[in-house]
Amino acid sequence: RRSSDLRAGWRLAGLAVLVLIIQLVAVRPRLTRRSDRILAGQDAPRSSSHYSYVALEIVKVAALVAAGTLLLAAA
Repeated sequence: RRSSDLRAGWRLAGLAVLVLIIQLVAVRPRLTRRSDRILAGQDAPRSSSHYSYVALEIVKVAALVAAGTLLLAAA
């Protein structure tokens, strides 16, 4: 049980890191480009990137909480 909790905990931690990378590489640049255009006074089309960012953030937090719980239980 302890080793399976450790493996599952580290997999979930890896998921959180993967989600962070996706946010940094795919979502944040789109949000930054849009905000830069708006700050420059241009019109920018509505974006669903905010929803993507929030959804990924929820997945990341859930993965971190679950990973922390499993890793602490296995300690």
